[in-house]
Amino acid sequence: MHVESFLLSRPSLCLRPLAVILPIATFTFLSLLAGRALFIKAYSPDALKPLSISSPSSICHKNDLAFCEPPSVKGTHAYHLKALELQLLQSAWSKRSKRSTVGKVFVRYGKYLDDYEPAFASHQLHSLLHGYEHFVLDSPIIDGLWVKEAALLQIVLEQLALPENERLQWLMWADADTLILNALTPLELFLPPESAPELADVQLLHTKDWNGLNNGVFFLRVSAWSIDFLSAILAYRTFKPDAELAFTEQSAMANVLEMPEYKNKAVECPAPWFNGYQSDGEHDKEQQVREGGLLVHFPGVEDKLAAIGQWVDKCKNERNNCEKVFGDMPGYLEEIEMFWEEVRSRRQDGDPKSE
Repeated sequence: MHVESFLLSRPSLCLRPLAVILPIATFTFLSLLAGRALFIKAYSPDALKPLSISSPSSICHKNDLAFCEPPSVKGTHAYHLKALELQLLQSAWSKRSKRSTVGKVFVRYGKYLDDYEPAFASHQLHSLLHGYEHFVLDSPIIDGLWVKEAALLQIVLEQLALPENERLQWLMWADADTLILNALTPLELFLPPESAPELADVQLLHTKDWNGLNNGVFFLRVSAWSIDFLSAILAYRTFKPDAELAFTEQSAMANVLEMPEYKNKAVECPAPWFNGYQSDGEHDKEQQVREGGLLVHFPGVEDKLAAIGQWVDKCKNERNNCEKVFGDMPGYLEEIEMFWEEVRSRRQDGDPKSE
């Protein structure tokens, strides 16, 4: 008798394996669904809150770096952080008593992603230490560098939709080629003192270099003013099609800042505070990062991978020179306090012009 004829004559033999497999498959499928539901409940919205902009692009709101994306092995190795140190940072972050009102915004995609990995990891570690929330744009939403203002606009709108006591108050933008040097420095150090009502209308902190405005790092207040400001920058090339924008959106931002309604709300800060450069032996030393400075930025540097690597090695070999508490930097706090006192005095006298 052929095998086929035998099987056809005994249908129960064909159906019996199916009868056993179906209940197992059904149980497995239902278990997976239940597990997925538990995962979503555990991680949303507090641990991981995605903000969809336009599929497939998204801004990932990383409320808890310990769960969302721990610093990479490559990044932690670069800073000689032991597993215990990282665990202590994550534990301190999750048990913090007061939620920070400052968020940090980044773009993380493109062909240089791997080159900038140590730089991104340095920001992650800085945020773990101080409890800053991360917004990471992982794919482009509009063309070129204009994505910066588009991402910030999305976040400001989302924050203003929250109850006032749940909003962030400030956002710090940092380009991908910025490397945190002194993780002990809190960003709040540079913000206008809340005790001075004359400074309550300061909406933007920025720096300049020999080319004028550099918006590789800046602070933006979460406010309706910022919506207008970012919208004006994004619309600039549409309404001023003949304007020469040598540095694209950066030039547009500089031009918008010349308008009275925006200029009077912005303050130019000393570049070494939060946007210092490495020395190139040519330009003004006032732009150079100081010992114990927050970060180093590499605009215009041809081989950024090598430059980042050199600074990573410097901080590994001379960690005490990179990471300094304020008590070891004479005059630093006094300089910042004096700066804001001068800005406050000018505004009190009706002259809001910045230095």
